[in-house]
Amino acid sequence: MKYNFIYYLGEWGPCILIFVGMLALYKTPTYLGLFAAGSVLNLLINYILKGILKHPRPNEKEHLINLEQRYKEILNFGRYGMPSGHTQSAIFSTAFVFMVTRNVRLLVLFSSITLVTMYQRVKEDFHSINQVVMGAAVGYLVALLFFLYTRKTLQGKVKAKLDDNYFGLI
Repeated sequence: MKYNFIYYLGEWGPCILIFVGMLALYKTPTYLGLFAAGSVLNLLINYILKGILKHPRPNEKEHLINLEQRYKEILNFGRYGMPSGHTQSAIFSTAFVFMVTRNVRLLVLFSSITLVTMYQRVKEDFHSINQVVMGAAVGYLVALLFFLYTRKTLQGKVKAKLDDNYFGLI
């Protein structure tokens, strides 16, 4: 198998996006903390969904042989492909960071890396198109829920304020 720039960018894209996302959010500690927690929870959700769905990868045998050689002590690591964890993580990072920063340049950078990651996962036969689409949907949903939770947490409880001109007569 010939490895090239697209392969490596797709393989390491989610890690790159998490690192750049943390750099982009370092001035907002609450968002940074929940981005880190969301990234971990997102991976856990992916692992659980793969165990529930048990949808095989397109190249199950070749992929398993490669994983077993690399991670002999971990049984069934990465055995299932639905949803794509790389795509889920990349979309989570892209969506969450954009919702927080609204920075279009970051969106273009993150989207480019995410699209390469998605393309690489299908091209290298690690995932089917359906598995990549499902990973994108789950990643976006987790990002949206974490963003809404974070925004609500930052807002705190909203209490009605008495009118400044109220003297308590009525």
